[in-house]
Amino acid sequence: MLIDNDEFYHRESDPLRTSEAKTGNIYDNDPHQQKSGIQAETERAIQRGLTDTARITQPWVTTSCTNQDNDDALVLNKSSVKFTSFKRDAKLSELKEYVEQRYNDYLRQYLNHYVIKEKDREKKRTRRHLLRGQERKQKTLTTLSLAVNNIETQGARHLAQALSNNTTLTLLNLSSNKIGDKGAQYLADVLRNNMTLTTLDLASNRIGNQGIQHLADTLRNGANLTSLNLSSNEIEYDGIEHLADAVRNNKIITTLDIGSNGIGDEGIQYLIAALKNNKTLTTLNLSSNQIGVTTAKYLAQTIGYTTTLTQLDLSYNQLEAEGIQELAPTLRLNMTLTTLSLSSNRIGHIGAQHLAYALRTNKAITTLNLSKNQIGAHSLAFAIMYYMDVAVTKLDLGYNQIGDRGAHDLADVLQSDATLSKLEITGNPITISAAKYLSQTLRHKLVTTFLYEEKGAERAQYLADIFANNETLNTLNLENDNIGSQGIQHLANAFHNNKTFTTLNLASNEIGDEGIQHLTKILENNHTLTTLNLTNNGIAAEGTQYLAKTLITLNLSSNAISTEGAQYLAKSLENNNILTELDLSKTELGNEGIQHLAKALENNNTLITLNLANNEIEAEGIEQLANFLRKNTTIATLNLNGNKLDVDGIKHLAVALQHNNTLSTLELSSNLIDDEAILHLSAALLNNKTLVTLVLSNNMIKDQGAEYFAIALRSNTTLIKLDLMRNQIGDQGTQDLADAFQNNTTLTYLALDGNKIEQNGAKRLAGAFTNNKTLTYLDLAGNEIGDQGALALAAAFRNNTTLTTLDLRRNEIGKISKHHVTQMLRKNPGLKLFLWDDWEDLN
Repeated sequence: MLIDNDEFYHRESDPLRTSEAKTGNIYDNDPHQQKSGIQAETERAIQRGLTDTARITQPWVTTSCTNQDNDDALVLNKSSVKFTSFKRDAKLSELKEYVEQRYNDYLRQYLNHYVIKEKDREKKRTRRHLLRGQERKQKTLTTLSLAVNNIETQGARHLAQALSNNTTLTLLNLSSNKIGDKGAQYLADVLRNNMTLTTLDLASNRIGNQGIQHLADTLRNGANLTSLNLSSNEIEYDGIEHLADAVRNNKIITTLDIGSNGIGDEGIQYLIAALKNNKTLTTLNLSSNQIGVTTAKYLAQTIGYTTTLTQLDLSYNQLEAEGIQELAPTLRLNMTLTTLSLSSNRIGHIGAQHLAYALRTNKAITTLNLSKNQIGAHSLAFAIMYYMDVAVTKLDLGYNQIGDRGAHDLADVLQSDATLSKLEITGNPITISAAKYLSQTLRHKLVTTFLYEEKGAERAQYLADIFANNETLNTLNLENDNIGSQGIQHLANAFHNNKTFTTLNLASNEIGDEGIQHLTKILENNHTLTTLNLTNNGIAAEGTQYLAKTLITLNLSSNAISTEGAQYLAKSLENNNILTELDLSKTELGNEGIQHLAKALENNNTLITLNLANNEIEAEGIEQLANFLRKNTTIATLNLNGNKLDVDGIKHLAVALQHNNTLSTLELSSNLIDDEAILHLSAALLNNKTLVTLVLSNNMIKDQGAEYFAIALRSNTTLIKLDLMRNQIGDQGTQDLADAFQNNTTLTYLALDGNKIEQNGAKRLAGAFTNNKTLTYLDLAGNEIGDQGALALAAAFRNNTTLTTLDLRRNEIGKISKHHVTQMLRKNPGLKLFLWDDWEDLN
């Protein structure tokens, strides 16, 4: 609803009202007489065509209205008579909207004859407003990516309109949007007069010959594009002919990508001929275009003529050995091309030899991709050996059926190579023994990348052999490698005296208790390892007793440690004065296990983070932990999510919180916490001066619990983050919380997603945070705040420069109101608004 607030009347007396009252037309107590007054006033407004301001009385109006110019909002309470005036240029459709919301049956029926009814037109208008609003909002936007959406032809049209006067955007990515030929035409028309856009990505958009023709005309007639991506479209010979003619004499474009169009030899030959005299193009992608041997001749001529082309991608074509033979003589003499991709061209070992011959004198090509070409390294090795002077620094020979013999040959040849720094041989059937030989031979010369199909103990053995004497390795990640206990044994033997390891990730490797025994060999003499991840390894009670006492971070999550394992672990921790972070989540500790652990930690003065989530802990177990927390002076973060803490458990915890002076983060989501439990927790928070983060999501907190919590928050001056998501808090509870937040100066994060908040609760929150200078994140998604609640919040945060994130999704907000909220908040550039539930909703 777009209504000027300057012409919005909200008072009991008015000159018009006085004069009208005298006539008895509108303010007579007789409802029939009143109706005739409304009818008369409305008829006069319609007859004037709304050329003058029309004042229409409403005997019962409760609404929020926004102003297109000022984004002002005003909430009216029930009253006997209110005035609403519409600006002269107000749209009849908007007038209908206003009236429908106020249930004036007569006026609605009267206006139906004058209002545009087509929903599709209204949808398009809304989307256009959004795009224009975005363009107005971003006065300095230089890069815009809308890739992989579904804007289609109409979206491209609206975007083109928004960009018609833009003078800042330099890069636009619209790949994978189905804009088609017509969408390409809309963009082309705008680009003729745009002097700032230099990079345009239209890949995967179903653009055919007609769309390419419009873009080509733009390139000829003033477009300032230097980079154009048209890959994966539907370009045929006619389309490539238009494009070739456009770039023939173009002096601006430097990058052209037409890969994956299946253009064929004839079309590519026409393009290549056009590029023969081009003096600006530096990057050309012709991959996946069915290029054969005959086209290689034309390519050779063009490469011979050009003095600017530095990157050429011919991958996934059909050049074969004969095509490489055609290119080789030209490549020998070319001194500008630095990157050449010939991947997947079936060039074989003969084609590789032709290429090696060309590289004998070529000193420019430094990056060469020959993957997926059935080369076989044996013949290539001899070619390189014979023509030793190659300048290539990065060579990709992946997926080339290189076996052990080829790997040995490569190692021997490349040992004397002075330039190669990176060798990629992923996807070749090289055994670990050959890979080991290659790595050891070249370990001081270059980075070698492998992809082993083999996992498990053999892989661990190989790594152990390679890095046994390494003096720089500090991090080793072997997660999900299935190395087992035998693999751990290999690593332990190799790294027994290692002095550099700081981080070792062995998660999900099925090492078991036996593997832990082997691991202690590494830990016994190692004084540098500080982080060890043993998540999900089938470690039971026995394995925990072998863990060393030198670790700073220990992650045993998702192992079946159980009560017995907790006992062993407790013994190792009794006198530990190093460990700062311990993760025992999902380890089946239970009440008894927690008791052992808590007792062992009583004298600990180093542990900072303790994760006990999902361990079936009840009141009995938490009591011992609470005793530990009462005396502890180091624990800052405690995670008890996913346990079974009820009223009794929270009582124990609350007592501990009253005495603890270090705990800053407490996570209690997914427990059995109800209103009574919150009463005890709130009492503990009244005088707490350290807790800054409290997570209570997914519990059973209702309005009464929210009230208890609100009382505590009034005197709390430290809480920064509060998470109450997925509880059962309604309007009353939200109002109590809002009252508590009225003068709050510390809270920055508030999550109320998935509660039962309606419009009154949202309005009260809006009032509480209108002048707030600390809240940066507010999540109200998944409630029932409706149109009025959303508008009230938008009005509250319209000029708020502190809030950075506002989430109002899934709140029963109508599309028109969503549009108004967007308009109201457009002047707040620092706010990230989540409002539209999906792309279809946005459309």
